[in-house]
Amino acid sequence: MENTDMKLITDIHESNTIVGISINVNHLKALPIGATVHCKAILKKLQDENIILKF
Repeated sequence: MENTDMKLITDIHESNTIVGISINVNHLKALPIGATVHCKAILKKLQDENIILKF
């Protein structure tokens, strides 16, 4: 999920990056070893230096 965050921010503006992160996740289902997990982030809010994303 952190890689998805960084890619979204870089896509918005190449010179931007993230240096701190807080993620709240609910683990709902186990996956087999080697399974691929897809993650999508949506930019919800830009406020000063704070960026709010929704997954």
